[in-house]
Amino acid sequence: MRVLIVAVVSWCVVGTAHAQTGDAPSRLVASCTHESAFGVAFGERSDRMFAPAPDLTPYRGGVALRRTQNSRQLMAAELTVELPDGATATAFNAAVETAATASGRFPQRTYNADDETTTLASADGGVALELGTLGRGAYITCVRPALRQLALDEYLGRVRVERPTPPQLSLPPRPAAAICENPAARSAFVANFETALQSPMEYATALNGYSNRLQAWYAQQLKDRSNLSRDDEAALAMRILQDPTFSAEASAGMGRLAPFLNALTTFSDARDAHDDRTACGRALDVMTLVDEMSASSQRQWARIEALYREEAARRGVTLD
Repeated sequence: MRVLIVAVVSWCVVGTAHAQTGDAPSRLVASCTHESAFGVAFGERSDRMFAPAPDLTPYRGGVALRRTQNSRQLMAAELTVELPDGATATAFNAAVETAATASGRFPQRTYNADDETTTLASADGGVALELGTLGRGAYITCVRPALRQLALDEYLGRVRVERPTPPQLSLPPRPAAAICENPAARSAFVANFETALQSPMEYATALNGYSNRLQAWYAQQLKDRSNLSRDDEAALAMRILQDPTFSAEASAGMGRLAPFLNALTTFSDARDAHDDRTACGRALDVMTLVDEMSASSQRQWARIEALYREEAARRGVTLD
């Protein structure tokens, strides 16, 4: 699922196009504050992956939400702006930087030549704007550095894991099976597919994230209750990777990635060619593959949990 998210999230956040001109760069700068990133409060605990974009007139875009791994706090929001070409994307970010400098709120500037990213930080370092481009996309990230550090600490195991609660998202409805046979319904579905895909993506990612955090909590319990050493932990990880049930399911899950990307590419090409019937069929394939990869991921996590419980029983302890 992590590979899936990287593959689709930037494509999926593109939102509504606008027809009139406006001062989009200044609006973006104004919506990145110490308290919130593009309208979403820093520190918000949620499983949401996406949020509506600020007014980008005359362009279009969307916001992907970045959270700490275990506590699920919002640490950053990444805005993707779709522009006509790379030169326009570079000019757009230059305008954002000009607006940020003029605001007086982001006086510190650094440039990272490795990833060609410009960072504009507040005087106290409490909030920052990161600007970069890729192709014809401009990427503007509003981040609270202290929460990004917390995310790193959680990832590296420096912070104890709280037992996670199950996701609060509901299973999203799927399109009617015959939607591609109704011209009006088919046209609307194809035109708004990015929006339709967001809910299944959020649901699948929330399930995967919950299982990931739950297994991290089980691992912590095993360490606490049985003095599991680093060597013991490494040996257990190797047994998981070599477990026939787990490895077969992991291989099957990865085998769905290529068909997913192919369906997504075919959908985009068909929609650009105004072939709604082909695009609709491929869109349904994409949603089916998201469900299948999510189900495979859950089976993998279930096997990992079983192996953790076997290890706990062998050591005479419980995990719950």
